[in-house]
Amino acid sequence: MLDSVPVTKNPLELSTAIVFSLLFVVLALVTHHATGRYGSHGLNFLAVIVGFADIDPFILSLLSGKFVVN
Repeated sequence: MLDSVPVTKNPLELSTAIVFSLLFVVLALVTHHATGRYGSHGLNFLAVIVGFADIDPFILSLLSGKFVVN
């Protein structure tokens, strides 16, 4: 009888947290590079791309950084 009980995994396990933290850091670095190298055009293009994915790291990296975009 115990063999028929399905094993559920915790969605908040460490591997999921590591993947999201790595994606957060990568997106923050890409945002910094895009604004530093391409200015407002790079930021606008990146905003469109990020709009299809997770927007939180993008917004937080903009707000926490000292980006000057004209």
